[in-house]
Order: sequence, then structure tokens, then C-alpha cells
Amino acid sequence: MDGELLRGAMRQWASGVAVVTTAHQGIPHGITVSSFDALSLDPPVVGITLKISTPACQYILDGNVFGVNILNENQKDLADLFSGKDIEGVNRFTNVGYTECMHGVPILDGSMAYFCCLVRHTHQLNQKILILGDVLDVKVNDGQKPLLYFNKAYRALTM
Repeated sequence: MDGELLRGAMRQWASGVAVVTTAHQGIPHGITVSSFDALSLDPPVVGITLKISTPACQYILDGNVFGVNILNENQKDLADLFSGKDIEGVNRFTNVGYTECMHGVPILDGSMAYFCCLVRHTHQLNQKILILGDVLDVKVNDGQKPLLYFNKAYRALTM
């Protein structure tokens, strides 16, 4: 299978944009993803895929908890902020508004929805890892439009 052909085909799939968050030694961390899905409602389980080498991934695996913040159409700046290379010792949350769920995981202000999760299972896929999480808590902020990602660019939903 040609990797570029597969990438080109996957660019045809529009998806929402989320920031996966966690905390390590009291310091918040986050990473932008489009690989998020609700896998089961009963029991409530979600899945994310991360690059294993990122500090955020290692902190999730060490701490066993993570959050998923679904971004709204006005949060492109947050998507960009958390999509760059995750550098050890750099706190991307310095100018970002957030609260914490009952497990100390950051909830970004203004996100459309938030899921607080406990790691249930992991499955390594070469340099990536699929993380399944039991949903412990959910918060929904109605009345917003989602930030979308399609063909290498952010998009807005028109209705």
C-alpha cells in the first residue's frame, strides 16, 4: 500500500477537531487530534489515536486518565496551539482558559463538549497507539458549531 495514496484518500474524510488533555505532576498537557470516536454507549467508551513519542501520550499512559475537548468553529487558535510539536517543559496552557474535571484533567473553556476518561485498553500500531477510555464524565455546551478538518484545512459547518 502506498502511504501517500492512503493519506490522499483519508484527506477526503471530514472530521471534527479535538484537543486531548491530561496532567502530569500538576502540569496540564494537550495535543490536537482528529482521530477520536465514540466506540460504545453501553458501556460508554471512546477511542483516540496518538503518536507514542509525544510527551502527552506518555503522560496519559502514566496517569491513566485523559480528556477530550471537542472544539468549536471559533477555536482554530487552540487547534493550532496544541497541534505543534509537544516540547518537554513548555506549558501551552499559559494563556489558555480551563478548569479541571474531578480527576485533575484540563477542560478547555468554550469547548463544545468534554469527555473525562479512564484508560481501559491500549493497542500499539507501530509508532501510534490506540487508547480506549471509559467515559467517567461528560459536559456539553449546546448552541455552537463544530470546527472541522478537511483536506489539510480547517472548515466551518454551514447550515
